[in-house]
Amino acid sequence: MAPVLQLFARDAPGVEFPDGTDVVQVLWCPAWHSGRPGPRPAVVRRAAADVATPLDAAPRLNHVYKDRWVPRPCVVHPEELVEYPPVCTLEGDPGAHLLGVLPAKLETRIRRWDSGLADDLS
Repeated sequence: MAPVLQLFARDAPGVEFPDGTDVVQVLWCPAWHSGRPGPRPAVVRRAAADVATPLDAAPRLNHVYKDRWVPRPCVVHPEELVEYPPVCTLEGDPGAHLLGVLPAKLETRIRRWDSGLADDLS
């Protein structure tokens, strides 16, 4: 199995982990599986304290069907985001009930940007 992602609860505030776990790992097998092309993914949840001897590097893969199925190492930087509802542009829109849901300054900036009036939004 090739490692794709390892995420610790301490690095992802707001992400729920099942009781007794604080690590989620996404792995996949880069071999061909009859009837199902492409890598076969697996999600593993565990407690970091249960890992007696962490590995410095992932073990070498013993079978790879296609090189492009092997993930390339990279780093992600999780960040917390606030997701807002869409902004309606006209009072008569069916979504008019959403007016005022966004912070006023943000709604004003979005409306100016949407209407093409924004010269400098910084």
